[in-house]
Amino acid sequence: MIITSTIPGRIRIRDQRLTSTGQAEQIRTDLLTMHGVHDVTIASRTGSLLIIYTAATETMQQILAFLTTVFGNAEDSHIPGACHCSKLFSPTARLHKNAVNLGMIISLLTSLIGIVLGAETLHIAAGVLFLATLSVHLFERRRAILITE
Repeated sequence: MIITSTIPGRIRIRDQRLTSTGQAEQIRTDLLTMHGVHDVTIASRTGSLLIIYTAATETMQQILAFLTTVFGNAEDSHIPGACHCSKLFSPTARLHKNAVNLGMIISLLTSLIGIVLGAETLHIAAGVLFLATLSVHLFERRRAILITE
């Protein structure tokens, strides 16, 4: 089990065992019977489980306890104190993601400014930079783009 994201009231996990429709549906049913759990969405194609719950510490602890009994301890997590941080959520990975996103925004704005000012060279150079950063962005997120839940 890998906890891929969590915010108060929402937690997403991934596990290959969720690709089995029968087991995933039983887990969904069990979670929906828990106090404070409002919705459970399963994407069996990707092995993902999204749980929407009342943002209370006790509810999250109950959910994590249940998931631990079903799947075992989380392999990777970005929940402080739960386990080692996933490489996906390391400061370096976040910095890289933010740099790519900022690069796309700045190059797009610069390209548009080049159009407005009539600076064709600036427009072309910024456009090329935008396409380069967009390519990096799309390449790094190819799995999320190609697999729909």
